[in-house]
Amino acid sequence: MTSSSGRFRSIYGGTQRWLRTGSPDSDSSRSVTYAELERRTRSLAAYLTRTGLRRGDRVAVCLGDCVEMVDSCLAVPRAGMVGVPLDPRSSDAELAHFLQDSDAAFVITDAAHLARLRRLGPPYDRLGVGSAEIDMLGLDDPSWMLHTSGTTHRPKGVLSTQRAALWSVAA
Repeated sequence: MTSSSGRFRSIYGGTQRWLRTGSPDSDSSRSVTYAELERRTRSLAAYLTRTGLRRGDRVAVCLGDCVEMVDSCLAVPRAGMVGVPLDPRSSDAELAHFLQDSDAAFVITDAAHLARLRRLGPPYDRLGVGSAEIDMLGLDDPSWMLHTSGTTHRPKGVLSTQRAALWSVAA
């Protein structure tokens, strides 16, 4: 018979192995383990704070279906900022509206979308020196700005809290 502490050690050890080697996400070219995802999001969150962005600043994320999209969606609120997800398949007019409406202080994108976003939005050349301390959001802090479908008028940005985002994941 195994003691409860022995069972706990066995479960804990299995969980730690799974977290080191399990893969929460992949794209067409690679997969990322939970441990790698933790390192990647911690690094991106620290980078965002070093650029001079502050708690509550809005960060637009315009990436396709890739590992970096997951990294960004986890790192932005981890850094205490509000994420504004943008679909790169949106029209130029829609993207320009979303960038202007959200008042994003920073954009995370890839080389495939960079020229288009530079053309559509205000200049995003802001790089500065700030603290690398990560200021994670509280449950009731705004963490995402999602845009409505715009069925009756132009799409509007609606702030959503960290709690609402976590409930969506848990549902």
